[in-house]
Amino acid sequence: MAIAHKQPGITPYWECFPSFFLYPFNIDPLLTCLGVALLSALGEWLFMPLSLIARFAAWAVCARFAFRVLEKTAIGYLEDSPAGIEAGHGGKYLAYKQIAVIFVATFTVFMVATVAGPVAASAWGIVLALLWPASTMILAVSDSMMEALNPERLWRLVSGMGLPYLGLSGLLLLLVGGNAMVAGYVFPHLPELVQVPLAGFVAAYFAAVMARLMGYTLYQYHEEAGTDVARHFGEQGQGGVPLDAKALALREVSELIREGQQAEALQRLRELWRDYRFDIDVNERLHKMLVAEADAGKELLEHGNRYIAFLLAENRMLQAARMVESLQRRIPDYQPERSASVLPLAKAMLEARLVDGALRLIKGFDKRYVGHADIPEIYLLGARILCEYRNDDAGAARILTHLLARYPNHPVREAAESMMNTVQRLMAQR
Repeated sequence: MAIAHKQPGITPYWECFPSFFLYPFNIDPLLTCLGVALLSALGEWLFMPLSLIARFAAWAVCARFAFRVLEKTAIGYLEDSPAGIEAGHGGKYLAYKQIAVIFVATFTVFMVATVAGPVAASAWGIVLALLWPASTMILAVSDSMMEALNPERLWRLVSGMGLPYLGLSGLLLLLVGGNAMVAGYVFPHLPELVQVPLAGFVAAYFAAVMARLMGYTLYQYHEEAGTDVARHFGEQGQGGVPLDAKALALREVSELIREGQQAEALQRLRELWRDYRFDIDVNERLHKMLVAEADAGKELLEHGNRYIAFLLAENRMLQAARMVESLQRRIPDYQPERSASVLPLAKAMLEARLVDGALRLIKGFDKRYVGHADIPEIYLLGARILCEYRNDDAGAARILTHLLARYPNHPVREAAESMMNTVQRLMAQR
């Protein structure tokens, strides 16, 4: 296994490892740890079923917070409070997806044991344990179980990092052992009243440390992982490209275009983008040139998806909506990479009066993503578009009827019933 090259300007994770232990004492993670401790205590003190609910809540809060820290650290939010920033895909269900990933992995161990015997199953279990950090990191940044289980994606990350991946796995093992050591050697000497809440606090503390460590490692090896950072290294004082280099390069691109050297201008923009991946000017210029290139469909799609993900993470909804519309003009059936991005993008497009684009974006969503949590809101948005912008009250009524019948207890029910009453009045008047 090769040793991956060090990204310029980024301190290796092994050199700043002690700082990860201090991270949970920042205000946001500290409050989360205290909240987990309180919920753990309630889980011990309350009666059933409230105790079970409190324990589940403690686990859910801890797991979701850890994934949010991992994701936001991985895309370069190092100096601010990662959990306080709205995540690119929200991470609401990552903890449950990880449980499903673990279930699938465990099932494969049983299958190997059945086919090849216990020794082979033990060896396979060790391989899966070594791949667990890679799977968790990929799940956090992709929000996809399939990606977290994809052998090719896992191997790309592990082999790309090289020996430092084994070091990361060792450190994570030590952190898991540290949690167990505190529980085994310290708690028995404490008053029984504080043992459970302290156990919750310690578990959340180590979860935050491990999430910060894995997120920072992804940030360090973002090229090997195939992920993008939301901040250029130079913006964080890491000695990147000089501040005036962008303006000079863009001027050079403009001159090349005026001289009719389109191919050279596009290549210069590609090179510039590698240094300014999330600069608005650079991305806009690159996108326009890719749109004009007849044979750049694949590159246009890849760049558009990355740029839209960044715009969503930065809450630049109007720009994201316009990017989607631009991609739809070139790729009529365009869909964003992440299913969780469809609803906010469609809402943004509707606010920007890009009605056709919003309708195309949500059309067939329920069939593409069966059982998705956003389906009720997608239905409601579709009904609104048909009623308000297409004068198709009958179509809106059909969607609302289906929504109310299929999701009778969903939070959108009240809004759906109100819209249904409006639609029925409009239909009666016509």
